[in-house]
Amino acid sequence: MLFPLFLAIASVIMEYGLYFYAHTNMISAVRGGCRQGSVVGMAESPGPADTAVAGMTGNMGVFEAFNVDCTDPGDPRCMVTAEISGASPEAELTCTAEVAWTGVTGVVPVPGTVRVSMVQVLEIQQ
Repeated sequence: MLFPLFLAIASVIMEYGLYFYAHTNMISAVRGGCRQGSVVGMAESPGPADTAVAGMTGNMGVFEAFNVDCTDPGDPRCMVTAEISGASPEAELTCTAEVAWTGVTGVVPVPGTVRVSMVQVLEIQQ
């Protein structure tokens, strides 16, 4: 009699646990990639935005377990962007990553995307 209730609680814990695990790993990947891009000079090649995108996608390996390949630019379920705004000496690098999230069990309603955005001031602005 308590088994269905236990199963429902276990499903909720598992689903949201995996969601928060993925979100925490995405925060780390975006922070690391944005940090890599913020220390690259504006005149260098590749520039800060390209370096940040490469750093973010390289750090998002956790999503391969969910069949989402963020290193493949043709995968529509993973969008990684980095944009430079402002002018020296206040130029900022805005890094954003968004992955479609379908859930694991399919029983518990979860948000449809995992999205993280971060802003860093560029350290080398020449």
